Amino acid sequence: MNPVYSFAENVRHNKKFREAMLYAVIPIAILFAVGFSVMAKSVPDGFLEITKSAAPVVIFLVTVWWILFQVNKTNVSITRKELYGKYKKEDSWVEILGQKTRSIKFSGALSKVEIGNLCIKIDETKAYQLPWYIDQVAANLIRYSDPQKSFNGKTLRVENIFVDPLGKSVEFIFSRSCYFDYLVTNWSRDRKFFHGISVRAALEPGPQLSRLEMSLCENHLGLSVIIVTEDGWTPLFVRSDMVIEFEGHLSPSISGAANVDTFENDLGELSFNSWFLNELHEEVSDRYSMEHFTSIELVGISREALRLGKPEVFFLAKMNLKKEALQKELESVAERKADAQESSVSKQRSILSFIRADGNPSELNTLESIGHTWIKITELRPDQIKLDKKSDELIIEINDKESYLGSESLMVNLAFAIDSLSKDAG
Repeated sequence: MNPVYSFAENVRHNKKFREAMLYAVIPIAILFAVGFSVMAKSVPDGFLEITKSAAPVVIFLVTVWWILFQVNKTNVSITRKELYGKYKKEDSWVEILGQKTRSIKFSGALSKVEIGNLCIKIDETKAYQLPWYIDQVAANLIRYSDPQKSFNGKTLRVENIFVDPLGKSVEFIFSRSCYFDYLVTNWSRDRKFFHGISVRAALEPGPQLSRLEMSLCENHLGLSVIIVTEDGWTPLFVRSDMVIEFEGHLSPSISGAANVDTFENDLGELSFNSWFLNELHEEVSDRYSMEHFTSIELVGISREALRLGKPEVFFLAKMNLKKEALQKELESVAERKADAQESSVSKQRSILSFIRADGNPSELNTLESIGHTWIKITELRPDQIKLDKKSDELIIEINDKESYLGSESLMVNLAFAIDSLSKDAG
């Protein structure tokens, strides 16, 4: 690799070095400007010669500034308009109350499927391998991720999904992979890695997404759950700033990724039931079990075009408790977590607020390390889901003063849940 390019790459990935260089460049630029002005005044006849001699220094300073602050900024993604144009042959985009998401419905007839009717098969003859041209630059791509937010682990890559003809059962074929492979494929998506070529252009150029069995991306399964209480309320959680994507966005009641640890039960068996219980205990409360739910159903499958067709599954879980009981438990969990973290400096800070879907704040409490809001998804109106042009993200508008950026998984999960509940009511 060219030593100058290598130096630039290392500079862009080293935040402390960038800051140090910034502090060095600014005073140097100021001193140079002052010195240039003094010399120009004292030697007016030699102004042209001074300008010629100063030009290389000016070019150098501008180049340093460009390298440090303008090249390959974090969270590089194409816009929604560009995304829809990239995959213009896709015609099954998921929509929520008239707003198009960045996810595409998975092909295949699917009605509501009980979580117990989801089958898992791991193909041990396969193990995901990065395409050689991504593998060559993986070390550079992975350095864009924050090491405090990402760590390697075993994931389950989706090789294929089979929906039975009646839509009453679904089989997921997995192979083993790892999280770092996801970081340099699906997550890196629009980063340039070779002569201006992006990861997207190399792996999923369009105009349609590759079939799962043909995809070159890591593609581990994402899972999301909307919980609905007996009286129709849904808790939605605010993502902390310690996640690698959609920081501070509103997210589903439960969300996570398919990996061996979360899918495994005490007997070493893999199942979606095990995943649900593990995530329920981690994100809601460890005092709840399957007995607290009247039904847990798969209501939708999609592929997120933003992240190169990453497969996602979405559940609707109906609880046999009312909002008041769940709210008290969430408050108790928040207090226990706050007490446990009191002696440490936690970066996961958010506001715990309970806000009605009609826009009337009912109560407001402030706690560290957890935050959520309550809504009735059957009462959501089209005018509450809007596209924020500045961030290019969909937002949920509670009232004129209250709005939340919604994560992609939340918007898609809400879309499928609203459709399922409307069919139940109709």
